[in-house]
Amino acid sequence: MKAALSACALVLMALGPSPLAANDAEALDEERREYMSSKQYERQCRQIRKKFPDVQSENAERGEEPKLLCRMPPSFPDSCQSTANRRQSVDLVYDVTADGYTTNIRLSKTDNECFVSAAVRSLMLWRYEASENGATDLETTIVFEFVG
Repeated sequence: MKAALSACALVLMALGPSPLAANDAEALDEERREYMSSKQYERQCRQIRKKFPDVQSENAERGEEPKLLCRMPPSFPDSCQSTANRRQSVDLVYDVTADGYTTNIRLSKTDNECFVSAAVRSLMLWRYEASENGATDLETTIVFEFVG
């Protein structure tokens, strides 16, 4: 299922450094769950929902996937500026657990490998409404737009 591209991914990317710093998968998952239960995460999600109240994919509107509660925008990686075009995109495939966390994130396609890690870290911070079965093989495109 292809998630509809929203303005959220294009406009809210200047978020600063990613709150996730760990490098090994187990530590990163623990760090993510801790951050996602923090007041800071709740505040950021409220701000995003306020600016973009209708950030849902077409699939969610038809009831084919869980409802997206928070779509955390990516951070523009400084290390990628020298190789970046004006607009870069990363296509990802992922699953959603029954408790609403993204998991099993895989790269589908990208036009610049430098942006993959930032896109994955962003998707790790998305939160969905809890559902009976979660969802598998959802697709999304995370877009980085260089302004300057």
